Amino acid sequence: MKQLILLLFILIFSLKAFPQVSDPKDPVRFVPGELIVQLNMSAPVLQQDATLLCQAFQGTGLAVKKLLSARLQIWLLSFDTDSVEQHAMLEAIKLHSRVNAAQFNHFVTFREVIPDDPYFPDQWALMNTGQLGGTPNADIDATRAWEITTGGMTSLGDTIVLAIVDQGFDVNQVDIHYWKNYQEIPSNGIDDDMNGYIDDYDGWNSYASNGQIPVNNHGTHVAGIAGAIGNNGTGVTGVNWNVQIMPVATPPGDEARVVEAYGYVLEMRARYNDTDGEEGAFVVATNASFGVDQGDPDDYPIWGAIYDSLGMLGVLSVGATANANWNIDQVGDIPTAFPSDFLITVTNTNPSDLKFSPAAWGPVTIDLGSPGYMIRSTISNNQFDYKSGTSMSAPFVTGAIGLIFSAADEATMQANRIKPDSIALVFKSYILNSVDKLVSLDSITLTEGRLNLYKTLLLQQGEPILQQEPVTIEVEAAPDSQTYAGLVLFNRGNSTAHYTIWTDPPVSWLPFDQTNDSVEASCMHSVRLTVVTEGLGPGGDYYTDLYLSYENDQSIKVPVHLFVNPFISVEDTEPDPGATIRIYPNPSTDRTWLAIDLKKDTRVEIEMNDMSGRRIWNLPQQTLNSGSHLFRWDGHQSGGQIATGFYICMIRLDYQLITRKIIRY
Repeated sequence: MKQLILLLFILIFSLKAFPQVSDPKDPVRFVPGELIVQLNMSAPVLQQDATLLCQAFQGTGLAVKKLLSARLQIWLLSFDTDSVEQHAMLEAIKLHSRVNAAQFNHFVTFREVIPDDPYFPDQWALMNTGQLGGTPNADIDATRAWEITTGGMTSLGDTIVLAIVDQGFDVNQVDIHYWKNYQEIPSNGIDDDMNGYIDDYDGWNSYASNGQIPVNNHGTHVAGIAGAIGNNGTGVTGVNWNVQIMPVATPPGDEARVVEAYGYVLEMRARYNDTDGEEGAFVVATNASFGVDQGDPDDYPIWGAIYDSLGMLGVLSVGATANANWNIDQVGDIPTAFPSDFLITVTNTNPSDLKFSPAAWGPVTIDLGSPGYMIRSTISNNQFDYKSGTSMSAPFVTGAIGLIFSAADEATMQANRIKPDSIALVFKSYILNSVDKLVSLDSITLTEGRLNLYKTLLLQQGEPILQQEPVTIEVEAAPDSQTYAGLVLFNRGNSTAHYTIWTDPPVSWLPFDQTNDSVEASCMHSVRLTVVTEGLGPGGDYYTDLYLSYENDQSIKVPVHLFVNPFISVEDTEPDPGATIRIYPNPSTDRTWLAIDLKKDTRVEIEMNDMSGRRIWNLPQQTLNSGSHLFRWDGHQSGGQIATGFYICMIRLDYQLITRKIIRY
């Protein structure tokens, strides 16, 4: 009775105790009029238990909405918010003797940071939902990376600058935060900061050797990919939301202009290092979306050495490879064939995670892939448009470098001031060791993968990141047999990865003895896969995808291809020098010809067997004269046309048995 009086007291005075005033700064965090209630678990759950609870609160509209867990006796209840204030209802429910726990039904959101820029839904490279007919999630995972940082400043307060070396820029584009040299007075004809460059307030134009930046769509587009202002309700979103872009213009011309352009960047970062940030700019990366097709690095020693010089100051450089389906390892390229450790080289991937066909590659020279097809970004006159090419791929990686610097802790950034070259190389390793491995880049890039921004930042934080070898599993096995395949997992992080493994679609031929395991930090681990072909038929191709999920909602997808080969144990044999045998066409859809050339009279017998060993056609033994003989098999047996499949042709020449594999499809 005392409890009932207390409940009524709470409900009667609820409007005074909990006034129904909404605070615009404190948005509603739960479903109005719903409670999640767990009853005491002293007895089996009964519908009437929840019903009786509701009856105890007559006048509130309390009712059972759904049973959430029978074993835990958890119910979803609803009530009338016009009859009782929500917090009062919750407190009253908590006091009931039958209730073990009660709470509001809170809203839950996926932890993705979605900017409000109007064209962000078009930016598939940052979040791929299937735009342009692509594959969902074939992106750099930017929205989850932004949970960690959106870029702009280091933990020690350094303003991060990305130097974009390109044809020109619209420095008035409102969606890009362009760096300014505030120690320089613009257009006064004086080198105010005495850095060797006159009027470089906006940056530098190496073609004209002045501070007048020419307007160009290409450079503006590239700059926006790396650092368009994010979440400002305007245009597009860059990899970094708040980074500063240093425009360095080098319109088409000679190599000397390129050297001058990089020289400007080097000077500004060197001054920053020398003056503890009082002068210059904290440039952490350069971006080059230009080059010399099929150039030999030996002919460009000065250009190539600049990347090492920049690297010693703590600057990583990114180069876009050629827009042609060339193997750069063989044909060369400038700058992406330069061997500098401080250079990251990039090719182009499309919305389906395929290498864009007119994009170069190289298992030694090209480090990784990055989105570069139909990329929407900033252009001149505050407009936004699509462009494609490796030029668009590189700035995603350049932007990633900027984001890494903004996520680094104070200890790392203190170390960066002492050994900037070493920290730069560590940051490069984060990018290369966190890619999503792709079948389309298998064996054609160094990492065999595409940039993943989120995994890069997780790796930087010491979280486990798994990478696999091989990228895709190919298995060949005989019918009704058992064989094994291997997968090696590398944990690139500094903590243990606990993974779960499964296939989708599930297949009988790839069972698992154990579905959960772990890989220690900075270690490798072998996964043994048992392949069973029993019941799969005489031969054919079978496919599935192997998935591994682990910490931080990360996953790996490994395509698996099984080829059941009925001929795996059958070796083609060659006749003695006294004869030659040719079978054509093979495979065939209709008739098959057997050509036998004999140098002497020979007893010949031919028969065709299916994979069960059953003879389906034969040419009885007969003596053939020396010379050429042609036989035709129409794919018939007694009883009609035979099925497509695998067959063995057995040819006996005197006492020698010759075997040949034949495929009909």
